[in-house]
Amino acid sequence: MRTRSLLTPMMGFAITAALLSAPRASSVVEAQAPPGPGYYTEAQARRGFTAFNRNCAFCHTVDSATTAEQVKTGRGLRVGVAGRSLMNVGGKYLMKTSDGHPDYPSVYYLFNRIRQGMPAFGSDTIGIDTKVDIVAYILQANGLPPGPRELTADVSVMKSLWINPAKALDETGFESIFNGKNFSGWSFMLGPNCRQAPDGCGKTDPGGVFRIENGVLVCTGKIQGYMYTLKKYKDFTWRFDYRFEPPPDWDDNDGVTYYGNSGYFMFINDHRIWPKGIQIEGYHSRPLLPFPMDTKFKFTTEKENLLKAQRPLGAWNSAEIASKNGQVRISLNGLHVYTITEHEFTEAGHIGFESEGAEIHWRNVRLKVE
Repeated sequence: MRTRSLLTPMMGFAITAALLSAPRASSVVEAQAPPGPGYYTEAQARRGFTAFNRNCAFCHTVDSATTAEQVKTGRGLRVGVAGRSLMNVGGKYLMKTSDGHPDYPSVYYLFNRIRQGMPAFGSDTIGIDTKVDIVAYILQANGLPPGPRELTADVSVMKSLWINPAKALDETGFESIFNGKNFSGWSFMLGPNCRQAPDGCGKTDPGGVFRIENGVLVCTGKIQGYMYTLKKYKDFTWRFDYRFEPPPDWDDNDGVTYYGNSGYFMFINDHRIWPKGIQIEGYHSRPLLPFPMDTKFKFTTEKENLLKAQRPLGAWNSAEIASKNGQVRISLNGLHVYTITEHEFTEAGHIGFESEGAEIHWRNVRLKVE
């Protein structure tokens, strides 16, 4: 492998040859697999090598073992009078994390970094196809395997090509429990202070409160209640994505935190509003907070992870709720945020999505029985 380039050279990189002379990193990704055989072709990586050396190698290298010597030859971005920064993007560069999050969970994030700001002398001086070839070369320099198909600028494909295994969740054993087309496998309980019909006033149809749009489950929140699985579960891992849809006239410039509310029910066996069980709160302002419903339990909080995990209002978030061995572990966007360490429930129960006071969307609803 030879020299190559990528990111903005002024982002706090070492500015002396001594600081830049880290030991050479080996290839990384034996355990990583794209959703097909390889990420790019050998021919594309060769084109990328040429483009990298023509456009990137002044500021970047893929050979950390000789960085100090390369700096002595005059390569690198000048910093101050005598300092130079020559950033290594080979070896294990793509495995970097910041605050527990992968910098490059998929190929898309590497591509976007180059697309937006590289090369430093003018990001519009080379075309998108050339930038994709450079991405292929950088993937090769980080040990990611070639295959029979060229990498293209198709963003949806790039987002499916995982790089960092910390982001690529193990989905073995998971099954979709919402098909994105209809409510097969689900039922409803709607109406405050109601028991389920015919014994009470509770409505058992979605009634427009829950609907499906383009494969996404949408809840208006206009009637309190919940949507629940027909099956019961005790030990399981439940994963889904969610986002709030604030009203079009919402303005958070006054500093008010968006109220947005919902929740995730567990161990339901007596349908009423509200049922006995465990709720994992769905507030935008306190996401996934454990809440006891006619019960008691103990839980712990990972405060630092909570501060890091939540995304802005309107963005998609990924949640995981794992019930096993009498405990419940809760994660938000890949970070562990709460653990229910003790609770009373020993029998399987229904799980469900709550409707309460705000429009919320869900997708990618899947579950693994443990």
